[in-house]
Amino acid sequence: MLLSFLEVEQLSKHYSGQAQPALSNVSFTANQSEIIAILGESGAGKSTLLRLMAGLEIPDSGHVWLDGRPVPDPSQKLVPGDMRVALIQQDFGLFNTMNIADNIAYPIIGLPPAKQQARVKELLELVKLPGIEKKMPAQLSGGERQRVAIARAMAAKPRLLLMDEPFSQMDYPMRRNLRKDLKRIILHEQTTVVMVTHEPSHALAVADKLLVMRSGKILQMGTPEEVYRYPNTEYVAMATGEVNILPTAILPLALQASLDRPAAKVCLRPEDMTLVPEKEALLRGTILSSEFAGAYRLVTVLLPSAHEIKVLHTGKPPVSGFQTGVAVHRLHPLRS
Repeated sequence: MLLSFLEVEQLSKHYSGQAQPALSNVSFTANQSEIIAILGESGAGKSTLLRLMAGLEIPDSGHVWLDGRPVPDPSQKLVPGDMRVALIQQDFGLFNTMNIADNIAYPIIGLPPAKQQARVKELLELVKLPGIEKKMPAQLSGGERQRVAIARAMAAKPRLLLMDEPFSQMDYPMRRNLRKDLKRIILHEQTTVVMVTHEPSHALAVADKLLVMRSGKILQMGTPEEVYRYPNTEYVAMATGEVNILPTAILPLALQASLDRPAAKVCLRPEDMTLVPEKEALLRGTILSSEFAGAYRLVTVLLPSAHEIKVLHTGKPPVSGFQTGVAVHRLHPLRS
């Protein structure tokens, strides 16, 4: 019995001529109105996964279930795709010869004109772009085109929205605003979202559940905080943000003893450490540089072992070449 609104079950896909599978036994679930973020580098299989979930490609094995019913693949439908699923590609897919109103209304062209107009107006207000019905896509910024793409994808009230790198063509203010609004939009529409990205800040900011992929496989899944704080592997630790990876053997014995299990390597996030007077710390080093990052600085410290670590610092800029102590508040053992 299927209990989750969305269930991806053992999906695999191997393209002819490629040495490695694009996907290998990928499985995960999602509840209604959740945002699932899939994080991974280029070639991880993220876009292939979206196309399989949209019913646009035939998997070698596995199934996608949505609200208790299967999403058919192209071998089961004359026209590939599922009306319950909408996919937004990286290029947004807007029709350049249509105005914004016609673009958004395209998926509901069979409805009476008055209902089309009402839905277009509702969606433009939802994505905070009221009154642009008559504009053309070329007249909009990248962030505005993305919002129009979301509005068009939502027009037919899909149960599942798939987004491929949704923030890739925006500057920082636009990304921040859309990330903030995305949860509001999907809660209003009661739509589940699966988005793929290679940028950890996007995934961590919006996701209810985070999946990290590599070479067609899911390495780890959980809440963003779980994956960020407790990465299983060095790859997951590095994929989810700034991190220091150190051999356990170079740490003072007291720090080694604080680990909850033996491990060859540990990860320390910059915010897990603070600079303190040298005599007050077990870990000591030399300040190499200080990088201004707005509300804080990332200070690079050279340890006696010749390893460099980055420490988050909110005090006065430290002086390069000075000795310092590093207080470690948290470190996490890695499995491999």
